[in-house]
Amino acid sequence: GFIGRAVIDRLLQDQPHLELRSLALPGEPAPGHWQDRVMVRHGDITSAEEVAMAAQGAATIIHLAALLGAGDYDRHLRITAGGTVNVLKAALRMDARVVVASSIAVYGDYVRDRVCTESVGHGPQNGPYCLAKQEQENITLRYVNEHGLHASITRPANVTGAGSLPWVDVVVAALKVGAPIVVNGGTGNAGLVHARDAATGLIAIASIGCAGEAYNICGDMDISWRRYFGDIAEMTGMELPATANYKDLYANARLSEIPERRLVPEQYTTLPLATLALVGSDNRFPTAKLRAGLGWRPIWDYTQAIEDIRHYLKNRE
Repeated sequence: GFIGRAVIDRLLQDQPHLELRSLALPGEPAPGHWQDRVMVRHGDITSAEEVAMAAQGAATIIHLAALLGAGDYDRHLRITAGGTVNVLKAALRMDARVVVASSIAVYGDYVRDRVCTESVGHGPQNGPYCLAKQEQENITLRYVNEHGLHASITRPANVTGAGSLPWVDVVVAALKVGAPIVVNGGTGNAGLVHARDAATGLIAIASIGCAGEAYNICGDMDISWRRYFGDIAEMTGMELPATANYKDLYANARLSEIPERRLVPEQYTTLPLATLALVGSDNRFPTAKLRAGLGWRPIWDYTQAIEDIRHYLKNRE
């Protein structure tokens, strides 16, 4: 996956002595520069047997597998929450440390009206991805409290950079059909973090994070949604759509969460509910806990992130 590749690349750079293993989707190619440095297994996160085989002998597990998108609550829960149970059971057998990569999506509709520190907790759910991520965290905490598993939780913000599916590829697809991605003027903070900064946060938590604790990971870019979407529109030669009103989009967004009406980016005339909540809000995800407790700092600024995306999109043409 996108963030998983960034994590492994960082470990290869900083800790080349480690034995690294990746569980990837069937058919997912490994980057060429991994070569013999990373053991890549292909399998299904919902298969307890395949997860156990991949985890055999592991001292630390960073769990990033999840289903993205709208629609089909049962499928989200089966893959994201059920897959997490498989990972935690395997970690318990190995006595391994675990970092479960959750998401700022667990704050649900709280993103609309408040600063989302880790202590805010789970907000009203706004779609299957949010619900599955909330259940993933609940499961993790049960394994910590009932089984003594050393598991930490991280909540990455809106992860951007070359190869980001939701915040680059889907944005480009939405721009192509003129989807209403600029909401209420697009003035809210986009809450962006580059994948490589997300990776260093995950590694820090895996190394010295406290069991049962959750940590936000967000960058210091302080960039509005309108500017971010506008920059992607400019580099792809497309028009930035006119601003849309949050309230006008909300009812259709609710309907899009019905599995039979599941939308893909090429069909967007509205936005999935969880996406609407983010792009229609001022995203505020403080990282004081990660900074003060684990010494993490984001390195990537907005100019670097945009150039990374520009290079990615140019090479993809």
